[in-house]
Parts: sequence; C-alpha cells; structure tokens
Amino acid sequence: MLRDIRDHLPKTAQTDPNKFPAYEYRPYPRMMKDERGKPRLGPSGNPVVVNSAEEERAFLGKEDAPHAASVEIDTDEPATLQSIAPESLAEKPRRGRPPNAAKLPADLTS
Repeated sequence: MLRDIRDHLPKTAQTDPNKFPAYEYRPYPRMMKDERGKPRLGPSGNPVVVNSAEEERAFLGKEDAPHAASVEIDTDEPATLQSIAPESLAEKPRRGRPPNAAKLPADLTS
C-alpha cells in the first residue's frame, strides 16, 4: 500500500511551493537550435545565444517580410446560394445506414 508522504516532508525554501518565485515567460535570451533540436555551436564551440528578435533574424539570415497588401472584403451583401458553385452543393456521401436499407426485406435468408 502506497502512502502520500508529501505532508510529512519539512517545508523549507527549496521544498515549499508557496515560497517559489513567480514565473514570467521571457522569449529571449534564446539558444539557437538546429532541425534536430541540438544546440547550434558558434566558432568558439559554445552554443549560440541570441538576446533579441533582431539578433535572431540576423543569425538566421532572414529579412523582414513585406506585409501583404490588405484585401478589401465587402460585408454589406450576404452570400447567396447563386454565388456558391453548384459542385459544392452536390450531395455528399453520408455515414451510417444507406437510404435504401429500409427497402430491404426483414429476413435476408428468404
């Protein structure tokens, strides 16, 4: 029989969760990794660490992508069934019992 012994352990600064510092996510500094998840090494043999998004883009050789031209969407007129292609309205196969199953005889052995 297993017992929970966590309440019997003394609460010190290292084991008391109420005394842990508050965690705040920071995206940088970040260690650069390759496709396999292994750290990329610099010329000195140490892992490469970047401290900002600009450094990361410079290390990866990426430039800022120009923003795509904004597309204007007409929200005044709702879509009608005539504007939808007739192929998209075609009957799609459905799962479950086929519709002609009701016409089958109750006893299939006769």
